[in-house]
Amino acid sequence: MAIGLAICSGISASLASAEVQADRPPGRIAYSTGEIWLVNADGSGKRKQLTRTSDNYAPIVWSADGRLLAFERHYDSPQRDCCVEVRIVGADGRITVRLTPRGAEDADPAWSPTAARIAFARRYGYGDVGVYVANPDGSGARKLVDNADSPTWSPDGRKIAYSSRERAGIHVMNADGTGSSVVYPGVHGDVSWSPNGRLLLFSAVDAQHSAAHAWVMNADGSRLRRVTKQCADDSYPTWSPDGRKIAISCIRTRPSTNEPDIYTVNTDGTGLRKLTTNPRYDTYPAWSPDGRWIAYVGYSGDFDNGLWVMRSDGTQRRRLTSSTHDSAPTWEPDK
Repeated sequence: MAIGLAICSGISASLASAEVQADRPPGRIAYSTGEIWLVNADGSGKRKQLTRTSDNYAPIVWSADGRLLAFERHYDSPQRDCCVEVRIVGADGRITVRLTPRGAEDADPAWSPTAARIAFARRYGYGDVGVYVANPDGSGARKLVDNADSPTWSPDGRKIAYSSRERAGIHVMNADGTGSSVVYPGVHGDVSWSPNGRLLLFSAVDAQHSAAHAWVMNADGSRLRRVTKQCADDSYPTWSPDGRKIAISCIRTRPSTNEPDIYTVNTDGTGLRKLTTNPRYDTYPAWSPDGRWIAYVGYSGDFDNGLWVMRSDGTQRRRLTSSTHDSAPTWEPDK
């Protein structure tokens, strides 16, 4: 009997340990402090610095295989007081590539989900911005379309959605640049595909230019609906991995001195749920690949913004970093 009880106790302890282990946030999170860093999502180990040049900012985007990260670096030049380039760094810190050639400015990097290709917005001097694609080392750069920015690939890698300020609207084209068409006119803003490729999510300012709101529509531009009707202002909308929910930084009421918290909402605009209750503000939500966790930046006071992680229901909130200038977290893809 004693032996049996001991065996049962050992099995129970192993199961409990496995449950605790399974309940820990998986993988790593990349984020910016002006430098690009990696931190284990469960808070274990030491964070890893990937860059040694300052002014590295969002968006930080992982390649599909998790080996590379692309990001924007802002810098001054002798000719101009503000320039931006795209750089690529290996997740192991050993590879650093300057994608942007001399004389150009690049922004808005986006990796193809199916091939070793990267899309981005580029302009030369004070010329027009266009969407380009290139190999990860910067070779083979080719312009796909003029007067366009903010490219984003469909999940199957066959199409690219983008925004155009000059030709105001959300557009979709084939990945080779052919077949471009406007799916929703009159707006300019970041756009992203749902995980199943059927919907587009974008954020756009209102007619008074006083607030931004998140909108969802079919990939052909039909059935437009605002998903944040209960938010007076919202920003950084991002799809859950299963495409059923959107995480967002939302201000519920005016005046604008009210600070935003992290919410989730269904894609039809129902089920708005508040996850954080920070008296300051919370922003930059980012889902874990399994959809069970959300990373975000929480502000605790002047010049005190750190990286946090919580369950997708708002429980088990935990601060991961003690840095004071954290921003733009993005979760390592599930390899």
